[in-house]
Amino acid sequence: MIRPAVLIAVSLLVAAVSCTRSYGPGEPSDAGVAFDPEIVDRSPETLRQRFDGSAGKIVLGTGWYGLEQSAFSWAAQDASVYFGTPTSADVQLVARVAPFTYPGAPAQTLTVMLNGTALPAVAVPAGWHNLRVPLPGSALRAPLNALEMKFAYSASPSAVIASPDPRRLAAVVSDLAIVRRGYPLAAEDSELHGAGEVRDATLRGGGLAIPLPSGKTYRLRFASTAPSRSGATLDVDLGQGGSFRRLWHGSVDARVQAPLVFSAAPRAPAVLRVRAVPADGTVSVQISAPEVVERDPTPPAPGKPNVFLYVVDTLRADALGTYGYARPTSPRIDSFAREAVTYERASSTASWTLPATVSMLSGVYPFAHGMTEIGTALPAEGIPWLPQTLAGLGYETAAISQWPLSRPFGLDRGFGTYTLDVRLMTKSYSELARGLFWQYLLHRPTPQKPLFAYVHVSDVHADYGPKGEDLLFAEQFPGALAPELYNPQSFIARRLGLDRAETAHLRALYDGEIRYADRQFGAFLDLLRYTGLYDDSLVILVSDHGEEFFEHGGFDHGHTLYQELLHVPLIVKFPHQRQGSRVTSRVSTVDLPPTVLALLGRSGDEPRFQGRPLPRNDEAAPRREIFSEARVAAGDVQGVVDLDALVSGDVKCIRNARPVGRFGKRAAALETYDLAADPAETRPLAATDDRVSACSGGLDRWVARARTATPPRDRKGVELTPDEIQRLRALGYLR
Repeated sequence: MIRPAVLIAVSLLVAAVSCTRSYGPGEPSDAGVAFDPEIVDRSPETLRQRFDGSAGKIVLGTGWYGLEQSAFSWAAQDASVYFGTPTSADVQLVARVAPFTYPGAPAQTLTVMLNGTALPAVAVPAGWHNLRVPLPGSALRAPLNALEMKFAYSASPSAVIASPDPRRLAAVVSDLAIVRRGYPLAAEDSELHGAGEVRDATLRGGGLAIPLPSGKTYRLRFASTAPSRSGATLDVDLGQGGSFRRLWHGSVDARVQAPLVFSAAPRAPAVLRVRAVPADGTVSVQISAPEVVERDPTPPAPGKPNVFLYVVDTLRADALGTYGYARPTSPRIDSFAREAVTYERASSTASWTLPATVSMLSGVYPFAHGMTEIGTALPAEGIPWLPQTLAGLGYETAAISQWPLSRPFGLDRGFGTYTLDVRLMTKSYSELARGLFWQYLLHRPTPQKPLFAYVHVSDVHADYGPKGEDLLFAEQFPGALAPELYNPQSFIARRLGLDRAETAHLRALYDGEIRYADRQFGAFLDLLRYTGLYDDSLVILVSDHGEEFFEHGGFDHGHTLYQELLHVPLIVKFPHQRQGSRVTSRVSTVDLPPTVLALLGRSGDEPRFQGRPLPRNDEAAPRREIFSEARVAAGDVQGVVDLDALVSGDVKCIRNARPVGRFGKRAAALETYDLAADPAETRPLAATDDRVSACSGGLDRWVARARTATPPRDRKGVELTPDEIQRLRALGYLR
């Protein structure tokens, strides 16, 4: 029987010091890399998802309804999971499952597909049962495995029993594990305690496993904290290439006087395993963080730096300290900005995810790529596409996305590995994406190639649900409503914008989510430093759009083009850059692909780009106009939107092609603002102001260009599944 886990929210700090190269003052080093439970294994022989909120090595993909308080999750008819590379090829899936049953329900069966290979169906009897499905080693692959659980039927409780629950349920799952056959599932997990660079570890069962980057020499220190009453001692092994070699066997006391120094060979994933011997013994020990004392550098091909594009969905620029925000929401991002280029006036091309993201990866405006409304797929030809271009230049390409419909719309094109980490009716958090990203880095299929990695996380997107220490802002600005009402759609429906206290609480919840996202981005950077990838790489932090909090009478995003939605953070660390700078010239997210290719010396390869390489200082930035647009169809939850905006210098004009705004009220056909004097866009310029006609004339030219743009060829409609429609409704995109 699979035992429930004890939630242990800890992190193991890995201090990589005394590297072969020395760092100057203010330069990044490998010190202070945090390996939290998403990465450190407390049960090395098992890849497990427990559903109780604790970290696991299996990550839920599509088809799951999130985690319930009683430590289980409901699966839809098709539910997917991802996991890394097991320590053995002779493994099985073990799942504790109960089918959703009702009077007259058919017999439930489960068919498992591993990386596209269908396995024999197994029966899922009524009540709780442990199912065991052998996984063929020939179907496993590195770096990430995709496993689909396909149930024979699903049903909505509201249709078959007296329940208001509208979900379509197939089965409830309380535990998932990928384990070596013959491994005792009842073995207890090891525990970690304490804080800082030294941890108290109570080793049980399988012990403790720390994944390590290869090609380095490490120093490991032990100290005894309590005598072993069972007489157990320690085994310390280093695993690489599917086998382990013994580094140490004996008592902790015998190891205290001298540190253990060992090397991990290059180009092969490594794991340090510390176990109590015998297996049923218990050892309490202090383990210092492994220190990197020598590195075997494996730089990418000349002229081809690694590229990391990290997108935080729905993040306003003015909610970060580096952009002037007073609340301490972003210490890690602010620190990153001090060694990168901060673009103070970056604009998105659109105010919602699909068109904005396609522009970031194509280098063309929404009117050129055509992905302006839900229901169309990425055209097969006609627009540049950064992942495909980089793959053609010899890059390994990988993506981990928490935006639920990126794959149905074709955004996975050009990626060698594309992982969709989403849930039904709830959002994913970036600690899960980071765990997947670490698994990918550890087991890269072609580590000798330069890497383009795209990570899109949804921490900041509604619904806002900060927890623990991230509730500090919400506690300072309390609200009186039920927790489930604190979301943009509820505030719109209940007309709560005029209630300043409740709006302040909603914003405080949003800021708490930013604080969490900031911490996770910092951990992402730590991984890059620990693996030796940070210094030589291009690292881009950006958002697709911002969020409204009644600055102009609304909430949410996608339905206006004011600065709270279009002004996004854009912070770029160029290869070998260690000193920060700031650029005040206006730039656009459409500039990202040209910037990447210019860095590779290939700026002329894509004449179809409508963006331009980002300047590294204001002197190199020519004056330009910045265009944005928003098109939302009638099927959207808030009605039709048809807006265009242009910023020329400090003057911004917004044109509404419809006589009404987003809430059915009369709206001005043209609004013009002086962003230098009125950054909040509260005082429209008078129609007689010469700046209005100048901006309007420029916008006329852009709108004419957009209206006459040749649609990309081979545009296909997208047929969304019921699960995908449900996710869109949960995010507020559909009625």
